[in-house]
Amino acid sequence: MIEGQRVLFLMAVEDEYGPHLQQRFTPALIGVGPVEAAIATSLILYRMYQDDALPDLLT
Repeated sequence: MIEGQRVLFLMAVEDEYGPHLQQRFTPALIGVGPVEAAIATSLILYRMYQDDALPDLLT
């Protein structure tokens, strides 16, 4: 949560998630390719929808 907003952080791979970012948030890792990332993101959002926990912002 950032200022009352649910934020979902998405990143391709763990390599781009260094120690400075690790202190701030935990991202969902969605993969490198566009198809892989789209499928992973869709699945994450669907599961969040089922839990009535959709984010207000994707980044």
